Amino acid sequence: MEQTQNRRMRVTAGFDGYVDTISRVVKQKGAEGGVEYFSTIAEFGAYVTAKAGKSASIELRTQRMRAGGNLPLFALALCALGVEVTAMGAMGWPQLHPAFAELAQHPLCTVRSVAQPGLCDAIEFDDGKLMLAHNEDIEALDARMLRGRLGAGEAERLFADCDLAAFMNWSEVVRATSIWKELAGSLSRPLLVDLSDCSARSGGEIREMFSLLSLLARRVPVILSVNKNELEQLGRGLELADMHPVELAQTLHERLSGARVVVHLTSGAFCVCRAGLVSRKNVHFDKPVLSTGGGDNFNAGLALGLLSGLDMADCLTMGNAVSGYYVSHGISPTLEQAAELARSGAYDEELTEV
Repeated sequence: MEQTQNRRMRVTAGFDGYVDTISRVVKQKGAEGGVEYFSTIAEFGAYVTAKAGKSASIELRTQRMRAGGNLPLFALALCALGVEVTAMGAMGWPQLHPAFAELAQHPLCTVRSVAQPGLCDAIEFDDGKLMLAHNEDIEALDARMLRGRLGAGEAERLFADCDLAAFMNWSEVVRATSIWKELAGSLSRPLLVDLSDCSARSGGEIREMFSLLSLLARRVPVILSVNKNELEQLGRGLELADMHPVELAQTLHERLSGARVVVHLTSGAFCVCRAGLVSRKNVHFDKPVLSTGGGDNFNAGLALGLLSGLDMADCLTMGNAVSGYYVSHGISPTLEQAAELARSGAYDEELTEV
């Protein structure tokens, strides 16, 4: 794979924003200060289930506090890769929340904040994470607020004046469908969509969103990026449950007017597109340094590949490489670091099983 070249590509993305507190759950600790954490979600789940009808004290150890949410983490990762980003969302109003200062001060990022952020307690395990969100503030964000606080036509201008548009976290921005409708006429570039976990959304809301996304896919190239849980929740909302992931992705591809459907897993990623099914295996890390944001870094690598005109197999390789670097180092890679990983061959194998 040839090294990706930075051409000062521009992405406009919205619309969420969270302040994350990232913690681990204490399983046992000694008098000398040693701490053992619950390593898997199943282990912790069994412990909690055993406490039913009783009571329990559970200790969390904070690992870090930082800017979070799909939009800010996606934007930070893109900036690290050398891509210019306009980040439009809920990062403080009327003043920017201090958690987003790093993003706002990055020379490649322009922050346009229009609402207060949500709060998220992210509990990390070796095999995944639990995201406990407080969405009261972010739920107020809608098309009217966006228009009123940015100015009439400004959001449309920003989404028209980019090389790639990105709609992030439809699930937790509960009025996101109204924002999509507001911006539909201004889209002329490829659109990357990450829905996030739809489990709290009704089937009717999912079907309305999906119908709108299908209409958008007739106007511009759409790339839908989901993880396995999000794929299953989308299938449930569309009454397509109990299908194999590849079969479900193929059905979504057909119903979305030929949009590319990318599914990222812990084992790798696959894409259903007009060319058929392509896949790339990921590198497994027994002890990830940081998993919260891994999917956002995958999407940043995927976006970089799309902007650079790579084929879908190489786009998946770049997504896996960026995500792999992030979860193993705890920070997003530079373009050079990501390109080196992508060239290493570690992410070039096809998935043998989904």
